[in-house]
Amino acid sequence: MKNLSLALLFAFFVSLIPHIVEIYNYFKHQDIYFLDRKPFIQNPDGYFFGRLAKDFKRGEDVLRNFPEGGVKYDYPPLISFMYGILLRLTGIEIEWLGFWLSPIFGSLFVIPFVLFWHRLGNLWVGFAGAVLTALSSAYYTRVFVLDLDTDNLNLFFIFSIALFLLLAYQKKNHWHAYLFVALAVLFSLLFYWWYAHPEFFVLQFLGFLLLALQNRRLFYAGLTGLLSLWALISFMAGYPLGMDILGRLFLYFGIPISPVESKNVPEVLKTISEQGRVYFLRSYPLYFSSEFPFYIALIFLPLLFFRFFKGQLLLLPLYVLLVLSVVKGSIRVYMYSAPVLAMGFAYGVFLISKLSNFLEKRSLKLFVGGLFPLLMLISAINWFSLIDRMPGFFISKEVVRDIQKLKDITPKDAKILSWWDYGYPIVYYSQRAVFHDGGTQFSIKTLLIAYALLQEEKTAHKLFLCISDPIFNHRAWEKYKTLGLYKALEQSAKECQVKPYGKIYLLITEDMLSKTQPMQQLAYGKGSTLLKLPPCERDCKAELNRDTGTYTQTIGRSSTEYLVKEVFWIEEEGKVKRESFNNPKGGTLYLVKKGGTIYGFFVGEKLKNSALLSLYTIRKDREDFRLVYDNFPHSVLYEIISSKPPQPLTLSPEDHLHLK
Repeated sequence: MKNLSLALLFAFFVSLIPHIVEIYNYFKHQDIYFLDRKPFIQNPDGYFFGRLAKDFKRGEDVLRNFPEGGVKYDYPPLISFMYGILLRLTGIEIEWLGFWLSPIFGSLFVIPFVLFWHRLGNLWVGFAGAVLTALSSAYYTRVFVLDLDTDNLNLFFIFSIALFLLLAYQKKNHWHAYLFVALAVLFSLLFYWWYAHPEFFVLQFLGFLLLALQNRRLFYAGLTGLLSLWALISFMAGYPLGMDILGRLFLYFGIPISPVESKNVPEVLKTISEQGRVYFLRSYPLYFSSEFPFYIALIFLPLLFFRFFKGQLLLLPLYVLLVLSVVKGSIRVYMYSAPVLAMGFAYGVFLISKLSNFLEKRSLKLFVGGLFPLLMLISAINWFSLIDRMPGFFISKEVVRDIQKLKDITPKDAKILSWWDYGYPIVYYSQRAVFHDGGTQFSIKTLLIAYALLQEEKTAHKLFLCISDPIFNHRAWEKYKTLGLYKALEQSAKECQVKPYGKIYLLITEDMLSKTQPMQQLAYGKGSTLLKLPPCERDCKAELNRDTGTYTQTIGRSSTEYLVKEVFWIEEEGKVKRESFNNPKGGTLYLVKKGGTIYGFFVGEKLKNSALLSLYTIRKDREDFRLVYDNFPHSVLYEIISSKPPQPLTLSPEDHLHLK
């Protein structure tokens, strides 16, 4: 019992190290990470859950998005409910609550992790596995300071459910078994309320049912628990869950059984971040200090699985996601691979240390059996990555200030159109409705907005107003299913008939330009260059060589030369002067003057006339866009002008049927 207590305390303390480093850097770099004397949220979902927590505290529910009819939750997610209660009880601002509590939440998983392996009879694997998981960048880059997100407790719930099911199996001939099954059901229900991904605990219960096949009463208890979960979460979801659970499992491996649809919005794409791929065998820095412990983990993992087969069945979702990491190389799931690989490495070290039983020399016996495991554990941790740990960066302080101003410079019924990343922050700070956000990034609107931003201004203006129309979006989705993505976007743009919805504003921020590559992938399937150049002075005479038509970018001792076909000089008042060079294969250079500084953008052919770039750099009123706020280079806000008053929609019977 003493060893267990020490393992729990030490593992929990060590798991806080990444967060302590991050907190230190937060205070060290307050000029970047603090606003109004408090840290501000640096992940998109944090703004969503934080806003719902503040709404819960006030007893309000602001529209989550537009124009999906104002989707609202029947109940707040558990994370928002918890923070909302704490806001009511303490009066502390949510940013500070998240700042101090998220590290604790992110470290809680070590408790059921260690206890689970203690019950399996190998405390070392539990302790070492928990420490390696907590100190792997695959985990702590998903669970960070001020991370108001569900990743904080996901592993805690997975290992807690596994622990209760293991205890139920071990107590199968005692009434305590039914108590532990009930606790597993309770924690599964809380996990669903927390994360809304039932496939995790469904797999765990399926593993438990396989274990309980030889004990009829325990099997029926597990089956009753699983059916009770199905009924309860179907009630919470508002519709009977069925094939969509199985569909999610297959979708992990890129095998769509049917289109996954929410009640209102068809999901037609994955997020750009989740499309990121890293070849699995090259992913070792995410888990360990070098390839050596990584391969130890891979070699001994099969032995671990078969030696503790019954226990590993209860961790089935983690093994499924590990297979997905190998097959797909998906960055998103590496967090769930971390504990499996950590356990494999810990078990490998454990088996090697048992060679001490065959050694006769006392000193060598003590080294192999005692000191060797600790040295291997310490050497397996990627300390360099850990020490250099900086807080995540999603949105700049200047952009946050501008988003806050939306509340003062736009009417209450305004709808803000921007890229989906900023949907949650806009609603959080300004209480204005948005067109898409992190929750609706899967909708056809993301594709349409990406396509619109890359068109010339007239086409973009028309599409921006059409996207207000849910019938237009639905028909675009139908075209996507029959014509394919790119033809559907092109055809939808041609058929767009404007039906405006009140006051619509377009917000362009400085880092939206860095997202042109994924926008082009969504809109065209291929991308063109857009580079943000370092600011220059005095008409960029040192950088722009008019004799050769080249622009030289110098950073430190390194320099890069760009071949230029034409230059657009943009003055403070929005006047544009064009300069051409005899370089047919060159790119286009936008040079924007603002307050004595010149900001440069080098773009390829497909982007040079895009509305995104022209509206951002040439800041002035147009026929279709009225400049409302200009804080270039941080952000620019336009009102999208409509030549017609808002009109009620006329729905066909078929459209009525699809929208129900």
